[in-house]
Amino acid sequence: MDARTLNFREMFWDTDLIDEAEGIGVVMHAPCPANVALTCDAPWEGSTSGYFQVLREGALWRMYYRGAGDVRDLQGQCLGHQGGRFCYAESADGATFQRRALGLVPYLGRGDNNILFGKLMDNIFIFRDDNPACPAEARYKGLCGEYKEGLMLYTSPDGVHFSDAGVKVIEKGHFDSINTCLWDPIGG
Repeated sequence: MDARTLNFREMFWDTDLIDEAEGIGVVMHAPCPANVALTCDAPWEGSTSGYFQVLREGALWRMYYRGAGDVRDLQGQCLGHQGGRFCYAESADGATFQRRALGLVPYLGRGDNNILFGKLMDNIFIFRDDNPACPAEARYKGLCGEYKEGLMLYTSPDGVHFSDAGVKVIEKGHFDSINTCLWDPIGG
């Protein structure tokens, strides 16, 4: 297969697409521990943080992630177990992130937290829609699998203040993992 004749993108290297290779190879390097980008120790983040997503926009790095597990009071005492709350942090260097006190969702009566959504969610995939036809008020989108409802759409003009768009992207299926998508400038 001549690589110059390929008209499609491949997300991952696959040796099935390589007819011959001399002096090269595909190597999976072992991860190396480095600096801590964000310590998830706020009471609303619980004991299980995950689904980390990082977007770069010029000099600003945005991090979206889920905090779940034990619910703790402001002194750290366990109040029980609850589902996920999606949170937000920012970075100027992409290496260390800081929570912003958003004041959007009260936690134990206080708004000085970085919780984005007022309801519990298992997962949400947030991305910036750079389609030139995208309205500014929906520049950021989030796809959330809401078990019995379907794959729901959330929109935001600024990547922080999200609204339920009232759209079921997909109605049937099991949405217990993160569902990804993007706008592709070449394929649409």
